Amino acid sequence: MIERFLASGHRARWATGDEVYGANPHLRAALEEQRMGYVLAARVPRGAASG
Repeated sequence: MIERFLASGHRARWATGDEVYGANPHLRAALEEQRMGYVLAARVPRGAASG
């Protein structure tokens, strides 16, 4: 979707995504290839210690 958006002539400097998108290595690679900044959430396994 982002690649089609950029290919159509639109520009964006950054993107954000929830943990579904954060788990997609192809999305991260595409954003890096386009030299876009990004913030993607990462899933924390249940029962994982925090803090």
